[in-house]
Amino acid sequence: MQLKDTLSLNSLGLFLAFVWPGWLAARTYGHLMPMRRLEWKDSITEGVFFSTINYIVFLPAALFVLRNDNFKAYPWSCWGCIALLLFIGPVLLAIVYRQLFRWKWLAKRIQAPYPTPWDYFFDKREQCFILAHLKSGAMVGGFWGRDSYASSFPRDGDLYITTACKVDQNGVFTEVVEQSKGILIRKEDYTYLELFAATVPSQRQQEPENVG
Repeated sequence: MQLKDTLSLNSLGLFLAFVWPGWLAARTYGHLMPMRRLEWKDSITEGVFFSTINYIVFLPAALFVLRNDNFKAYPWSCWGCIALLLFIGPVLLAIVYRQLFRWKWLAKRIQAPYPTPWDYFFDKREQCFILAHLKSGAMVGGFWGRDSYASSFPRDGDLYITTACKVDQNGVFTEVVEQSKGILIRKEDYTYLELFAATVPSQRQQEPENVG
């Protein structure tokens, strides 16, 4: 193999080593928390940053791999460290970073990086009653339970509410709609939502027995 080819392979290897772990961490974090789409150049910068954090956190594993004699004496351990640095570590880093914002002590002292208030509320998965004021003037309501779903940024606004409830003309919840599979509400169908606290009698069913 020529020197030029060797240098190209080394450059590619260094690029992947310093971008891939951070890119994987960022992509994992993006699946755990809504975030704005990054441009390619910003993704590379973010990848290098998180890769650096990854290597600092797992520094003992990185030092173990860098010792050439370890590959001869402990090949499987070295490959395990490489898997930790390139795959397992970045995913764990994203999960831990995400969980920090769920820590109440820290959440009270920093601004969580949610792109919208919508994402902030629905990411908490708090059970509640939702009253949607439709553009037609009508109102529909339901119970936001464990299996309900809200779309996230950048397509936030759509809702799937698992338990439909009857609502009177004053917006008061009266009773659960029997044999209902829930309600689908699109962002363009309503003007605003009202959210009400709910006490669920059955943690197993995660649904209200009555709303009266």
